[in-house]
Amino acid sequence: IKKDHTIVIEHLSAIEDARRKLASGDFESALGICRQYLEKYADHAVFRSIQSEAEKWQKLAFIDEAMRRAQNEVNLAVRAGILEDALKECPDEPTLQGELRVTRNTLSLVESIVKEARAREQAGQWDAALEKWNNLGTIYEKYPGLDTEVARVARKREEARTASIARWAEQIEKPISKGDIAKASQILRRAQKEFPDSAVLTALSERLEEIRRRKGKAREVLSQAQAAFETKQFREARDEIG
Repeated sequence: IKKDHTIVIEHLSAIEDARRKLASGDFESALGICRQYLEKYADHAVFRSIQSEAEKWQKLAFIDEAMRRAQNEVNLAVRAGILEDALKECPDEPTLQGELRVTRNTLSLVESIVKEARAREQAGQWDAALEKWNNLGTIYEKYPGLDTEVARVARKREEARTASIARWAEQIEKPISKGDIAKASQILRRAQKEFPDSAVLTALSERLEEIRRRKGKAREVLSQAQAAFETKQFREARDEIG
């Protein structure tokens, strides 16, 4: 009887210990106690119940930790790897399956947009490239280095714009130097159609307007001089006749 009493006390103590471990979140220790006693008493209802609870909460804790790690990982490929590893342990878990599906879809779309952006860059289509990078930000703003990529492409676009305007300005200057204002104005209109807000082209437009104004003034003075000369000749001829 004394031996049986001792065994009961040990069981109760072990049950209490297992429950404390379970309550504190130490699921592995709780399971260890259960396994130890279930090896001797396979049908022990209390240890079976604690074991079931511990396994359930251990699984939930594992899933929560996997989800936390995945959601904190900005690299989508690495995130997918975390979820794939977790699904090896819990292959039928819908939360992990759903998160992996969303991650893979997002990764596929992100890779497609990045590929298109790079292609536009290679073609020198900086406006289109910048639009792609900005679109990526609306889909996955945590893309590693996104701000750097946007700043880099914006800088390249500005450099290309400056170089193109400089070429237009050079084309406009050539006819100006030869006095061909009409041709210079024609080229300027084409340039301003492409770059309507360019300060350089606006300055050239004002310069051409000033040249036209001066030429108009010069023609007016010349016309007045010609008229005065003709009037003088007429008077002299009249005086001689008179």
